[in-house]
Amino acid sequence: MVQKAEAFTRGVGCVYRLIGAKYGKYGDSVEPWWVLLLWLFAFHPYMGGGTGCHGAYREKSFVHKPVFEGKCDLCHVAPLKDKDAENPHGQSSAGLLSGLLPKNNYGTYSQAAFSACFSTCHSPSAIEEPKTEDATRFRNGDDNLHFRHVARYPRGRSCILCHEPHQAENFALIDDHMDYGNEKLTLEFSITKHGGRCETSCHIPVEYDRDERVPSKMRLVEYR
Repeated sequence: MVQKAEAFTRGVGCVYRLIGAKYGKYGDSVEPWWVLLLWLFAFHPYMGGGTGCHGAYREKSFVHKPVFEGKCDLCHVAPLKDKDAENPHGQSSAGLLSGLLPKNNYGTYSQAAFSACFSTCHSPSAIEEPKTEDATRFRNGDDNLHFRHVARYPRGRSCILCHEPHQAENFALIDDHMDYGNEKLTLEFSITKHGGRCETSCHIPVEYDRDERVPSKMRLVEYR
């Protein structure tokens, strides 16, 4: 019963925001509440039992704040037009995102390429500043490790290589594996008092500490 009530609440919020975006706050050409009720009870899979078409996104230990608050439209957009079976919300962008996010594991970094993240929540400074004491918590001393991972030229990593954007069991939405083609590669992360420890299929086990820099055993390259 509780799950169905939550599903109903999420469905109401989702559809009403979409109708508002399409027809204005009170509806210029349709009455939103009629469309809302008809769509929810007749068509939308949220009302069909189970977890609905979007799955259960509030079950793990750490949930992305917009997901927890039901504000899916901060990252996703879905205008009600040109619906079909393969594209029920009429949106052509990958994942119905309101901006861009690299689908591949690697690519050249730019603010435009990561606009889905920067348009609402995250600051580019967390990625772009090689040295920082406050732009990100993912740093070894003042060495910005987001910069080393994402802004690496020309083979920067996409956020979703290490992070799960909806929910995860690890702190900071760090996933428990990395998708690499058809393979799932090792990603073992644990937090420490002032940093963390990471062991992946990409590199040897390494630690970082924000207060006292940990000497690295890896070969570091100065990225532009």
